[in-house]
Order: sequence, then structure tokens, then C-alpha cells
Amino acid sequence: MPQNPPRSRLFTPAYCAMIALGLFNCLFGQSSMATIPILMDSRGVSESIAAIINILFPLSCLFFRRYAVKIGTMVSTRQSICFCFVVLAASNIGLDLMQGMLWIVLIRISQGLSICYIAGVIASLVAETVPPDRFTEGMGYFSIGIPVMSFFGPALCRILLANLGYSKMLRGISAMMILPILISLFIRLPRLRPMPPAPSGHREPFLEKRSIPPSTLLMGSAMAATCTVSFLPLYAQNYGLQHTLFYYMAAGIGVLGIRLFSTVLHKSIPEERAFPLATLILVAVLITLPLTDSIPLYLFMGLFYGIAIGIIQPYFIALALNAADPSHKSIATVTYYMFNDVGTTAGGMLWGYIAQYLSYYTVFLVAAAINLLTLLGWVLLLKRRPESPVPVTHP
Repeated sequence: MPQNPPRSRLFTPAYCAMIALGLFNCLFGQSSMATIPILMDSRGVSESIAAIINILFPLSCLFFRRYAVKIGTMVSTRQSICFCFVVLAASNIGLDLMQGMLWIVLIRISQGLSICYIAGVIASLVAETVPPDRFTEGMGYFSIGIPVMSFFGPALCRILLANLGYSKMLRGISAMMILPILISLFIRLPRLRPMPPAPSGHREPFLEKRSIPPSTLLMGSAMAATCTVSFLPLYAQNYGLQHTLFYYMAAGIGVLGIRLFSTVLHKSIPEERAFPLATLILVAVLITLPLTDSIPLYLFMGLFYGIAIGIIQPYFIALALNAADPSHKSIATVTYYMFNDVGTTAGGMLWGYIAQYLSYYTVFLVAAAINLLTLLGWVLLLKRRPESPVPVTHP
């Protein structure tokens, strides 16, 4: 009987450090998306202005994303990532101390640039350094962070806010950034490989064209998801709903559970069959979530919403990566991140204006409609390839 060759080592100190840094980066970014609307509301700022302040983070990412990886190839990975986490830690203290709108705008932009740099460099490093024979598994563990922290981040904010107040909540999140600072200082991280030069007479591509269609679907999914990440806390605060923490915790557990199921247990999820059902689950939750304050229903809807997000968003990321040439993995990573940023930015602005001029419940109805449009776009994407179904290798 022929023996299978031994698999490459995956969980090296550098790989574990990159996962930890990615998780802390996502934790800060997602918790700030949930914190800013509440913080601005406490200072008497309207929902529309709060939305603009909130989207300065993804907006600054949008313009900086393409250059973050290029800069990362020219500087020390360890020192540059450490510096960005120091900026994040200091920025929350600045938000607590500064009342002027100009300072808040500058702080929010600094957060966006730092989070963007860390995310781009770490994601590219993981894509480049994971052993080829364990690429699916290695990218699977790493990709858990963003959707999980989309719910655990806001949950953490609500816990800290309820028990400590605004000031200590902001400083508490800053204190958590000490750990990634220490990790980046004391664990040797690999350096990014320089991007291959473009052929003579050709400019280096700004985006990976073949990754744009699935990245567009990811954009729609991200746009819809911001309504629960950013505006559910404000909705709950204005309508006296006390139990949204249970929704966030259950959703985070749902995302974590489905991703670990597929990655750790190597269980294949038939995404092309599961995707329509997962989308309909999102729609049903968005329509019914604002109408209840029942703990069991929050737990039930949060769990299924998390499972659905845990299927949909990594699926689109996988499509974007698999559509690209192997030598363009970094550019494909930049592409789907940029489209994700556009969705988050547009969603953040849209929800703020809808909440102020229409109603909070309309926010959730429009988000449900966007998910249905994403489902339609997915059907059109598959119809473009009737002879060969879209291949999926999980990130």
C-alpha cells in the first residue's frame, strides 16, 4: 500500500502570530464600527453625520488598500505592523479625550489607514506563505476572523459599555491592543515578496479583472451586513431593546461553528446549493429581527444569521481568489478587500440617511432587498459559465 507523503507543517509560530494579529485587527475594526454611531449619538450628533464619521474608516481603506501591500514589500513587516497597532491603541484614547469634530475625523482616518495596512499585509503574507498542500486549510483558519469579529466585536462593545461606560470602553479596547503589539515585536514574521514587475510597456494592474465579478457580490453582502454591525446597537438603544447582545453572541458562534466545521473537520459545504438558502435566511432575519425583543428569538436568529454569513462571505472570497492567476494572489486579495470596503462604505452612509429620514426598520428592509439582489447577481454569474461550474477552494 503506497503511503501518503507527510503534510507540510502549518501551525508555525509565524502562522499562529499572523492569525492572532488578523483577529485583533478585525476586533478593533468591527468594534469601532459598532461604537462610533453610539458615541456620536451620545454627543448629540445626527444619524447621518454619525454614518459619515463611521465610514471614514472603510473609505480611507478604499483609497489606500492597493498601496498597502506595495508599501509592505518595502519596509519591515514587524516594525510597520507594530507601529499600526500603536496608532490604533492611541486613537481610541484620542476619541475619548477629543470633542472637536476635526479631531474625530483625523482619528477615524488614521484608524482606517492602520487597519487597512495590517489587513492587507497579513492577508497577503498568509496567502504567500501557507504551504501549497495545505492552502485550503491554512486560508480557512485565517478567513474566520472577519465574519466572527463582525459580531464578537460589537458584543464586546456592548458588554464594556453596559458595565464601564463610554470612556472605559474605549480605553479597554485600546488596552487589548497591547497584546498584538507584543506579538509583532517578539515573533519573527516573514517579509512580503516584491510584486513581479509588469512586462515592458505594461502597467502593473490595479485590480485583478477576473476577481471583479465575485468581488462585486461580496460588496453587496458587505453592504447589507453593515446594518446589523453598525446600526443594530443604535436601533436597540433608541427603541429600548435590551437583549441584542444575545444576537451578537449567537451570530458569532454561528460563524465560528460553520467555519470550524468546514476547516477543522474537512467537511465540504455544497455552497452552490447552500448559498440560496443562506441568503433567504439573511433576508428572513433582517425582516423579523427588529420586531422582537425575545431572548430565545435573538439567539435563534443570531445563530442562523451567523451560519449564513459564515457560508456566504468566505464563498465569495474563494471565488475571487480562484478566479485569479496563481501569481496574482496578492492583487486578487486587494481586489476583494477593496470591493468589501466599497460595500461597507456605501452601506454605512446609506443606513445613516435612511435611519434619519425614514426609519430604523426601513434600514433592515433595504438590507434584505440588497441580499436578494446579490442572490440574483450570483445566478447571473453562474449562467455565464454553463459548461463549467464555478470552482471553489475555500480561503
